[in-house]
Amino acid sequence: MAPDHEEPNAVGKLLPGGDLERQISAFVDHYNHHRYHESLANLTPADVYHGRGAKLLKMREEIENPPWLKYNSMGSDM
Repeated sequence: MAPDHEEPNAVGKLLPGGDLERQISAFVDHYNHHRYHESLANLTPADVYHGRGAKLLKMREEIENPPWLKYNSMGSDM
């Protein structure tokens, strides 16, 4: 039974010679290793998968809230 509609094979015409596979591979690499995901606490899926998430989040916390700011604010309350 034939489908109700047929779509032209535009992908093969627009991306010849394995270019589609290279572009998909580049997208997957970017998505998994370079793009930060809000649902993953702004980590990459690779960071989470390889167990680097907790360390990276701790480093961010130290950068965003350096220890000397804590001491400075404690001294200003006196």
